[in-house]
Amino acid sequence: MIVHLGAHGATLAVSTLGATLLSWDPGVGASVIDGYVSETEQATLDGYRCAVLAPWANRIARGEWKDGDTLRRSPLADAPYSGGPDDRALHGLLVTQEFSYESTDDSLEFSTVLPAGDMFPADLEVQVRFTITAKRELQFSVRARNISSRSVPVALGWHPYFAVTHLDDVWFDVGAAQRVLVDDGLIPLPGEAACGPRIEGRQVVTPNDDYAMGHLEHTENGWARAELYTGERLIRIAARTNTPEQQIFHVFAADGLVRRARQDVAFEPCTAMADAYNRPDVRAEIELAPREVRTLEVHLAVRDVADSETTGDTDND
Repeated sequence: MIVHLGAHGATLAVSTLGATLLSWDPGVGASVIDGYVSETEQATLDGYRCAVLAPWANRIARGEWKDGDTLRRSPLADAPYSGGPDDRALHGLLVTQEFSYESTDDSLEFSTVLPAGDMFPADLEVQVRFTITAKRELQFSVRARNISSRSVPVALGWHPYFAVTHLDDVWFDVGAAQRVLVDDGLIPLPGEAACGPRIEGRQVVTPNDDYAMGHLEHTENGWARAELYTGERLIRIAARTNTPEQQIFHVFAADGLVRRARQDVAFEPCTAMADAYNRPDVRAEIELAPREVRTLEVHLAVRDVADSETTGDTDND
């Protein structure tokens, strides 16, 4: 089911399957989000367009992780693997989960319970909220609560795609950060070997980009900020989580997509890096005790091209 909302001169559409954002027009006459265009396309999961990622974000190496004495395995863990991106456990378990919803004049809230299973052994209550502000900006949040009787690792993420005019004109700026180094399967290298070079200032997006950045700078109130220039508009992104030490931004140049390959850029806020379940240093930070909550908040604002030469503030301080 597709749910529509209009408020303050902006509009959005969300699928109840996965609480997946399909479009957001902040009053510019077109969607700046390039989500799925039909239920048929969404069923393919091509690119995981605008997916809400939980209870893990991005990849788990080999599609398996150790839960005490139990080896938890994805249904794809036994699939033949011949190199390239390791997609045997990709982007969590919510993308095929149906959500119920409630609406107000300016927001949509989606709710579901992800049941325990072989890959993830706890019940997780998940709420996703989209709000259009008076300035036509978009506030997104995902809240996961462990409603089981045991602790489990939980990481969250969001995978929005932004339409770009031409990839050669696209850049982003996260201030200062540290690139996460990965192997050929896009799994972060072990331990300190994953800590790559420090990056600062504007980074040109190239066709093969598919990488994460950690050790982000935060404001006093915990927001990590980024700017994405799409060749036509400047998207200002602010993200906040209750695991700030593990927080990342991930950039993907949409290489290999069936539709609009290299004509979109995914810019993904996540509460932890890929393969977090198999990294003891990260795993300790993302364990979620019974009744505890993990959160991810994201604020998106669109600015005119004239603003691309300066860095300004959103309402988040």
